[in-house]
Amino acid sequence: MQMAVALLLLTGNCKFPQKTKMKTFEWYPTTSAPKEYPVRLLSASLHLADGGLVGIQPKAMIANGWGELGAVSLVGEDLKTLPAELEVQWFSYTERKCYGGRFKLDQGKLTEEFQKKMIAPATDAPAVFTHLVIGFAPKGGISLWFNGEGGTKEVSHFTAAEVQFDMQAIIGTYPNVEVYATDVIARNRPAGSVKMSGHTADDFMKWSGRYRQDYRWHWAITATVPTRGVLAHYFNGEEYYWPQTPEKATSFTHPLPDAVTVRWGDGSDSGSKTLHFDDAELFAAFDKLGGAGKEAGILLELNRVTRTGKTFVQNETSIIELKNTKFSD
Repeated sequence: MQMAVALLLLTGNCKFPQKTKMKTFEWYPTTSAPKEYPVRLLSASLHLADGGLVGIQPKAMIANGWGELGAVSLVGEDLKTLPAELEVQWFSYTERKCYGGRFKLDQGKLTEEFQKKMIAPATDAPAVFTHLVIGFAPKGGISLWFNGEGGTKEVSHFTAAEVQFDMQAIIGTYPNVEVYATDVIARNRPAGSVKMSGHTADDFMKWSGRYRQDYRWHWAITATVPTRGVLAHYFNGEEYYWPQTPEKATSFTHPLPDAVTVRWGDGSDSGSKTLHFDDAELFAAFDKLGGAGKEAGILLELNRVTRTGKTFVQNETSIIELKNTKFSD
């Protein structure tokens, strides 16, 4: 009897661990692919940390630009946990191959990054992330970004394997995959925007390779009017905004920018100019001036009267003009 009472008392004092409620956020999935390398999304699912599932509708054509927002899938609850795994299959029109796989995501990193705030160019106020962008590149490259009004941040990168898929289910009544891919591209993309043959290894690998390579660099901006903001878009699909022009002493270890918009303001005179770098020219200049191990500056010389300028890459001893940079308003 005494033993039974003791056991009852012991059991009654036991405290079982409570299940910790997982953090939820408002976010929506979307997809992207390089404009010159369109893909067809066959299937995609995000397995959430709490066991939920968010499916993404198959899409016949994705070519909206690397890291850019595409059609948003408004599925599931608004508030949900971040994904723990990504499962996906797609068809590459330019390669005429299918890729796919299931990939584990770093929950700690995703949660930490998603809670960060960035500055929105439209308001100069802090903004939160609202979208998870999944990007598909040649040779099975997959990148994931968080996107919001304040910019875009890459949070994961994977390489999917080539997979066997029922090609007849893809091509339908077409006689073969070559005819199918060529015809779909001809009917859905601007003439000449997609090259269907003659690709080099570097053409296919740059989204998983050099576009993601870190360099040591800084901005050096000179203008005939005070500048008041810089919005940079990077080759790896990221985007970042500075309300105040970065000082030359502010150095980065980061992939290089493919475009930058500089704002200026001086009384009644205000405006902006966007500079689009030529990737081959920019990477060649950085590699010549020391590669990833030696810091260099991207120098922008802007003239508000002519609304033009010049761009350079320079280090302590040398300077190279970037003659293929294009300007737009």
